[in-house]
Amino acid sequence: MGALWSLLFGRTLSINGESYRVVRRIGEGGFSYVDLVRGRNGEQFALKQLLIQVEEQRESVEREIYMHQTVTHPNVLQLVDSQITEQGNGEARGLLLFPFYQYGTLEDEIEASMSRGRKISEERILNLFLSACQGLHALHTSGNEGLAHRDIKPGNLLLSDNKEELVIMDLGSAASGQVTVNDRKEAIALQEHCAQTCTAMYRAPELFEVPSQSVITLKSDIWSLGCSIYAAAFGTSPCDGSALSAMSGRIMFPKNHSYSLEFCNLITWILKVNPEERPTVQEVEQLIGTILSKQVTPHGNV
Repeated sequence: MGALWSLLFGRTLSINGESYRVVRRIGEGGFSYVDLVRGRNGEQFALKQLLIQVEEQRESVEREIYMHQTVTHPNVLQLVDSQITEQGNGEARGLLLFPFYQYGTLEDEIEASMSRGRKISEERILNLFLSACQGLHALHTSGNEGLAHRDIKPGNLLLSDNKEELVIMDLGSAASGQVTVNDRKEAIALQEHCAQTCTAMYRAPELFEVPSQSVITLKSDIWSLGCSIYAAAFGTSPCDGSALSAMSGRIMFPKNHSYSLEFCNLITWILKVNPEERPTVQEVEQLIGTILSKQVTPHGNV
C-alpha cells in the first residue's frame, strides 16, 4: 500500500475537475494519508485520501463526507470538496479536501512545550477550549439528536491561523448523539466499534464497558474534552488508556503545579464517571468564561 501512495508525490490529482499537486505527506493512519497539496492558484490544502477495498470502508467515507457537510461552524473543519474515485480491481479512493492549517494541532503545541520544559498558560488553555466548546456545541446541536464526535483529543484539535482558537477535525468517528443499546449483543458491538475508532486515553468510561439497556449520549464527548484540557496543562491525559483507569474516578494532579483551584475544579467537574453527572458543553463554556473573567491568580496545589 505504501508503494501505491508514494507514487502520488509530485503528481497532480483531480477532484471534480479541479487539479491539485501533491507537495508532501503531513499525516497518515492505517488506511488513510493526509497530504499537503496546492491548487492551480498556489493555495494550499490538506488532502485526506482513504483507501476503499470493501463496502464498509466506502460507507465510512460517505458518512465522514456527510458529517462534514452537515455542520458549518468556524471551529469545525470545513470540507472544501470531495470525491470517490474508482481505481479498478474493486478498489477506490476517497478524496477529502480541507483547508490547510500551518500551525498543526494542539498535540503539536503540547509536545513542543513539554520539550522546552514549559507549561501552556492557564489563560491560553481556557481561551483555546472556549473556542473548542463553541465548535463542539455546533456538533451537539446538529439535527434532532445532535452529533457526537467520539474522538475529541489534542491531535484532533487544529490551531487556527491566528493560533488563538481550536478547530475540530476528523469527523470519521462521529455518530448520533443518542444511541440506544437494547441488549448485550448491541452493547458488545458498540464497545468493539469504539475500541477501533475512539482513542483509548480519551475514551469515556461508558464506551469501554457499554451497559446493556442504556443510552450513550453526547456526554462521552464531554469526558474527552476534560481529558484534553488536562493534557494541555500537564502533557498527557489523566487516563492511561485502560478501562480501569477511566472507570476509577481518580483524577490526580501533579504536585507543585501552577494552575488555579478553579481550573482544576473545572476538570474534575467534567470527568465524572457517571455521564449524567457531567456538564453539557454549554455549561463548560459558561464556566470557562467565568474563570477567564475573574482573571484567576494561580495558587499552587490541589
